Amino acid sequence: MNSGWSIGISSQADTKLPNPAFYFAMQSDRSGFSTVVYDMNKYSPNIWKHITVTYDEKAIRMYVGKTLVATSHEQHGKLFGSISRKCKEIRLGGGMDGLFGFRGAVDDIVILNTSLPHDLIDNQKINSNLPNENVSLFEPFNNTKGWRKASKFLAKLVKSDVSVSLYDFLVRKPYCGKTICDDPVLMTSYLNNNHLRSYKALRYRVVNIFNDNGSDPLISIKDLSEQHKALQSAFNKYNISWTMDPIPSYDIHNTSLREKFVMMACDPWDIGDGICNKECVHSRTGYDGGDCEPYVLPCVKSKLGNGVCDPECNKEFHLWDLGDCCGNDTSSHLSCFDPKSEYRGYLGIDEFKKHIDLDGTHHLNVYLASRAAADFVGLSTMPWDKSVYGVLGGVVVQKEAFGRNSKSKGLVHEIGHVLGLWHVHRGISEMDCNDPCLENVPSMELGDLCSDTLPTPSNKLCQDPDGITSSCGISTFHNTPFRNYMSYAGPPDAEPCELSDMSWIPDAVSCGPLECYLELSFAIPIVPNRKSLRMTCQEDGEWHGEKCVRITCLPIDPVFTGLYSCTNLNYIGSRCTLRCPGGLGSQAIKCTPKGEWTSDFQMCPSGIQGSCPMLPTTDDMVFKCHDNYVGYQCEVTCTLPNSKPIMAGRTNKVRGRLNGPMATYLTVRQLTCTALSEWQPDPSTLMCVESCKIEYLSDGWCDAENNRQQCEWDGGDCCDSTSKDGVAMPFPETCKEECRCLDPSAAENQIKNKKKRKKKQKHKRRRKNKKMSKTKHSKTKSLNIVAQSVSFLENWTSIFGAR
Repeated sequence: MNSGWSIGISSQADTKLPNPAFYFAMQSDRSGFSTVVYDMNKYSPNIWKHITVTYDEKAIRMYVGKTLVATSHEQHGKLFGSISRKCKEIRLGGGMDGLFGFRGAVDDIVILNTSLPHDLIDNQKINSNLPNENVSLFEPFNNTKGWRKASKFLAKLVKSDVSVSLYDFLVRKPYCGKTICDDPVLMTSYLNNNHLRSYKALRYRVVNIFNDNGSDPLISIKDLSEQHKALQSAFNKYNISWTMDPIPSYDIHNTSLREKFVMMACDPWDIGDGICNKECVHSRTGYDGGDCEPYVLPCVKSKLGNGVCDPECNKEFHLWDLGDCCGNDTSSHLSCFDPKSEYRGYLGIDEFKKHIDLDGTHHLNVYLASRAAADFVGLSTMPWDKSVYGVLGGVVVQKEAFGRNSKSKGLVHEIGHVLGLWHVHRGISEMDCNDPCLENVPSMELGDLCSDTLPTPSNKLCQDPDGITSSCGISTFHNTPFRNYMSYAGPPDAEPCELSDMSWIPDAVSCGPLECYLELSFAIPIVPNRKSLRMTCQEDGEWHGEKCVRITCLPIDPVFTGLYSCTNLNYIGSRCTLRCPGGLGSQAIKCTPKGEWTSDFQMCPSGIQGSCPMLPTTDDMVFKCHDNYVGYQCEVTCTLPNSKPIMAGRTNKVRGRLNGPMATYLTVRQLTCTALSEWQPDPSTLMCVESCKIEYLSDGWCDAENNRQQCEWDGGDCCDSTSKDGVAMPFPETCKEECRCLDPSAAENQIKNKKKRKKKQKHKRRRKNKKMSKTKHSKTKSLNIVAQSVSFLENWTSIFGAR
């Protein structure tokens, strides 16, 4: 630039990352270069700053507030020459090129013809103590007279909100807080001034979904009423009241939306991504698209795209059965798991909110989501989130955690987050040990930012944590705030924890009958002159004339392996019983006709802790583990290309297996450290094998590389009895031994095995008869010897007696 100066906000050119700060640039009249000085502190938006720059023909000095922040001695001499000083202008809000503008506010510009010392750097002293002859320009911006617009629009005048005194109290966001509302001094002042805590009424609305005809609402009117009473009771003591608008709920009649499974914390695009996301585990998502199933079940290629939805092929690993499970029919929402399909039966919570399209400008929106396997009761939008007033804001709670009696705490807890509260265990369980905000003592500046809640780990018990030792230096926890609404104590399906004697309210819980139902639908042609149709489900799980799919429940978390046993795997009617170590109680769950367990297994009261042995990396197998504690998982991969890890055998190490057959040669994705400190599946049973060439399966040619059990014997191509054409054709034709029929279940091998068994049995009978014949001859000879011995003894006795 030519001689002159500029002031503004910019980043230093030699820095790799943008770090905007106040700067001052100047070039004196006889200088060949310009000098730029920067404030060393990062610029903070929405905060007024008083900037002062002095130049005494020897040095540039820049002040922010009353603090000297930068100095330079590069420029010398007069700023403007005697001729050029008569033709100068001030540009406000942008540079000479007009490319960049200033988005902000400017108040009181003062230009002096003298350099001020440090002790006079104060806006009040500049305006009041200096004589008029020293002030070259003073602009308070009472109007825009004297200014010419350099762009299409003239700057807008707004009312100044600059503090009258620079000594006004400046509130800053504390290090462990999110906003200035977390400042301890500000909070104390708020608590000490009752007039600031006047009565407040807040509006909220519950989004309730019905079928098109108004039936089957997500939540009943009775539950809405009970939940409203619980909100009033929880917040009235803080002068906060809640107004339900509209009453009793914001109703939407949409059967298609009512049938959707709304997931609280699962992104639909995480389904089938190859990673087990526990928040996506549910039968309506195909258990995360098969990602959370420890084994990949085989799918015969002939079943892909055959027009029938085959559950074993309805995985991302098998390309969702090539679309067979997604279609425009009434049951597609139960079988379509492909996240790209418009017919899938689940929605992410953001998709659901966008479909409802309600902003939060005038109401707090409350949405009801479905329950998944992950331990999520609700999600909230914190007051500092960008979406707090938008369509994506509001509160989401499980519909099972909403309503009457003990289920009302979930919404109270989530609204606490909406009002800016943290979990009481934030300072222990939600921070690393080296975090400077770790709460080792109750404080308004650490952890949950509340000094009346003692440090505590995450705790679901209605008592102080039992047997929990922190690795951050705190050995025990006493008088913890487990009764606080912002704790996890007392899950949403339990009674509230209130009394000082640590008992539940009420002390007696009554049980009533629960109506269960099972919906079955079949595509059966109409039979005239018949009042009913009778169908029988055979033992093999097949309807006579129509096919049925056996109802199964969600696989039990592998972390409990070794502690439970089931009567019939995870099929309908199966009862699974978990027994805690040391005889500390037991739990039982049952697979219902809805395909859901009656409840989830909970960790035993003793708090199962421990770790599994470290997994060594071998030449052909790699284990990727975050840690080896109970509940952690390790990803298993093979080092060789086109290889996959499989379970090649059983193990006797894990004591609690499901009662039933378990297939081998299944692809293994991950290992889980169980509660018995053992890896499941057992790493010693794993081996890496070459992956099957899927494109060659069931193509009519027997390929030696696929003629293995884990490849379904090339999809049946290698045996005459299992080949589609009835003749096994080796490829290439020279393939002999490797392409022969190896499938033991094939008819030709069954016949061969039967002949071998008959021949073996015949040979066995011959050996047995021969052995029996030898035994009989030996017995006859023995009898003769015995008879001769008796005769000799009789003779010897008569001789002895005569003597």
